[in-house]
Amino acid sequence: MSHHWHPLRIIGTDLLRPLSSLSEPITRRLAAGMAAAGIQKNPIAVASVGSSEFIILDGVARWSALKRLGIRDALTQVVDLDDPLSKLSSWNHVVRHLTARELENMASKLKLTLSTAEETVSIHDRHIGADTLVALLGDDKTYRIEFDRSDLISFNQTLSRLITAYSANSQVIRLPSESLIDGSLISRTGGEAHITLPVYTQSEVSHLMKSGYLLPPHTLCYSFPCRYLGIRISLDILSQDVPSDDKNGFLDELIRMRLSRSRAAYYPQSVFLMND
Repeated sequence: MSHHWHPLRIIGTDLLRPLSSLSEPITRRLAAGMAAAGIQKNPIAVASVGSSEFIILDGVARWSALKRLGIRDALTQVVDLDDPLSKLSSWNHVVRHLTARELENMASKLKLTLSTAEETVSIHDRHIGADTLVALLGDDKTYRIEFDRSDLISFNQTLSRLITAYSANSQVIRLPSESLIDGSLISRTGGEAHITLPVYTQSEVSHLMKSGYLLPPHTLCYSFPCRYLGIRISLDILSQDVPSDDKNGFLDELIRMRLSRSRAAYYPQSVFLMND
C-alpha cells in the first residue's frame, strides 16, 4: 500500500477493548443491519496499548455488533496516538428537553453543586476549566458544575452518572468541542441545553483504561491525520478460521482494487469521528 499512516488491518474482536460504555439498542439495530447486508462497512479505529491488545477509538457499536453476531475478526484502522497530528478532544452536547431545575436535581443527587454565572456569554467566549461542566440553557443563563478531580476514578464515575441521567429521556446531539456554538442556537421554548464537558487528557484515558474503567458515553473525540472510508468487507471473510496474515494479504488486495476503482476514499487530513 502506498499510504503508510494508520494502516488497515484485520484483528480479532477479542483483542479489542472499548473505551466507553455501550448502547444495547444501538448494538441490536446495527447487528441486525450487518447480518442482513453480510458486511462490515468502514473500519473500527483502534490504537495499540500493548503487545496484542487495542483500544477502540471509534466504532464501539460496530465492534459490539460483530461480537453479538459471533464474528471472529474485525476490519480496523490502527492509529498511532504518538503521531503529532492525532488529537484528543471532547464533545459538546446539545440536549433536548432539559431545564435548569432538572439539571439541578440531577446534580443534587450526585452531591454536586449547580451554580449560576453572573454574566451571560457565548459558549466559545468562556474560559472553561478542565474541572468544570458548563451549561447554557434556554433561559439565557449560564450554569456551572465544578468537579473534584483529586480522585480520577471517582470523578469519572460521577461524570458518567450525570451524563447517563440527562441522556436517559432526552435526545443528545454531539458536536466537536471546537464548534463555535452560541446561545442563538439554543431553543427558547423547548427546554434545550448546550453542555460543554470537562476534558480528559490522554494520560487520564490511558490510566482509566489500564485500570479497567470505561469512560462516560459520548465524551471523547479523536481526530486523525487520515481516515479510510468506504471500505466494505464480507462477514464471511471475517468469520473464517484462517491465519490473520492470510486475511490481511487479502485485505491489501481489496484496498488496492477499491482505490483504483474510486470505490473508497483516503482522506489525508484530520477527520472528526463519532464513537458509534
